[in-house]
Amino acid sequence: MNAFLILGSTMSSTVRVIFYALGALVFVLLLAGGYNIWRSLPLGAWQAPAFELRGGEFGAARPSREVLTTGPGQRLETLSFGTPSDAGEFLEVSFMTAHTDEAASRPFAMRRGAKSADQEFLAIVNGPSGRRWEIDTRYGVMDAFDVPLDVNGRRRICVTFRSRHGGPVLVEGRHCPQMGQSPQPSRAACLVHAVRAVRPLGYPALDAALAGADASTRACTARPISAADLLRRGF
Repeated sequence: MNAFLILGSTMSSTVRVIFYALGALVFVLLLAGGYNIWRSLPLGAWQAPAFELRGGEFGAARPSREVLTTGPGQRLETLSFGTPSDAGEFLEVSFMTAHTDEAASRPFAMRRGAKSADQEFLAIVNGPSGRRWEIDTRYGVMDAFDVPLDVNGRRRICVTFRSRHGGPVLVEGRHCPQMGQSPQPSRAACLVHAVRAVRPLGYPALDAALAGADASTRACTARPISAADLLRRGF
């Protein structure tokens, strides 16, 4: 009887040892896998600044900056100069970048969510907000629209813009001239044009797109477009 008890106790101890050993092995494998994934990411790829406005367009002013991850493999970096409530010039421009093939194939989750951002943009397109523009920058063609803002009881007209076509780099934002001045889509185009990527982001297709934008010889331009043009494009 004692022999059976001893044998049972020994087997139970052996099972526990095997169980704990397997658990430790799984933990080590998970830890190693997580480390390899972390090591494969470019250092600071998600939080370190990647875009800068070149050419002293805002003098020595430094932008306020926000970097967010908006989904697996997607990153949003926003640069802001001034605030829309000030009387001075204001620029806010966001760069949405895809860091994997799968991420580039999905719609970007905008700052307020893709659905609400699209609804807001379509409301601008279809509303009586003013003139419509096509602006061209090193990042491609963008649709732009005059948008009125009420600032402390005073009305100012800004230009909102976003990339027309998809890809690993999408741009959207808005520009307000000094209070009392007319909208300046050409100025908005050239400010976006002056923003450059200052470091690689670690995904070949994305870095190739940014290198192509940096080497682009296209000029920053703006031209008015008609409602008929918008209808032909499906708005």
